[in-house]
Amino acid sequence: MKPWIDVDPVTFEPMRIQAVTHHLSDHPLLRLGSLVDLAKRLVPIGAARFHSGAVGAETSFVDAPTRHPVGRPPAEILADIENSNAWFSLHNIQVDEVYRRFVGEVLDSVRPIVEARDPGMHFRAGWIFVSSPGAVTPYHLDHEHNFILQIRGTKVVHVFDPLDLEIVTQEALERFHGAGSRELVTYRPELEARGHAFHVRPGVGAYMPSNAPHWVKNDDNVSITVSFTWFSRETRRRRALFQLNHALRARGLSPRPVGANPLLDEAAARGYETWLRTRHRLDRLRGRPFHDIDVPFATNPPGSEYGTA
Repeated sequence: MKPWIDVDPVTFEPMRIQAVTHHLSDHPLLRLGSLVDLAKRLVPIGAARFHSGAVGAETSFVDAPTRHPVGRPPAEILADIENSNAWFSLHNIQVDEVYRRFVGEVLDSVRPIVEARDPGMHFRAGWIFVSSPGAVTPYHLDHEHNFILQIRGTKVVHVFDPLDLEIVTQEALERFHGAGSRELVTYRPELEARGHAFHVRPGVGAYMPSNAPHWVKNDDNVSITVSFTWFSRETRRRRALFQLNHALRARGLSPRPVGANPLLDEAAARGYETWLRTRHRLDRLRGRPFHDIDVPFATNPPGSEYGTA
């Protein structure tokens, strides 16, 4: 199978931000008409999110839909996106049978290259973003690794190193993974020069690692962007460590930062994940709702009501 995304097996590193190219710009499932049809299936189940395009990088990503509403019905926003002054996200497109096959096909095509450096691709998902001329996606971060690929129009994607603790602190990551809070993930314009600015166009995109803060600004055109996301064994391990630290800190303890002691990290992650699996089994037996990410496709991933670009 020829990869849909061009990933250099020599230079690919799972925690390194990098540019990519792809072959999806003319895919029929990503044309605006197809997306209007998809929205008719996803909006009724809550798998869509939208807000005014007149926001800034510093706007709260979480609160944007309520604080900056569009004031038009979802179908009308998308069909008239050129004049809607809106940012529109179709998220978890893999819940739709047709797009589930699409997400699987695209990620399967690059899986051998990705897993050679970062084994255990699972919890795969797709996100489609349609936005008006000049629209902005506020600064935020996401749990998953992400190929963000431009389909129509041009935009600038600003991405920051997830390992730079001045840009995103340990406490911010602990709250994000442990409580689902982006409260401490705030845009600081004085750090803009430390980011990567990708000027993407159809056929061009970027790879963003888990936890990489980013914001996006459309050029003066309608933009269609697709993201393919997943967890690996390592992203799941790091997520468990941040969750554990958050729980310990909530009990008044001062845990070591993630990464300070790799041997202790490994032992702690194994122990915490074992406890989580045991809790999930008990919840299943008791008929209680539980969240399992150890599945091929995401059903309700962390942060699933949000998105990337």
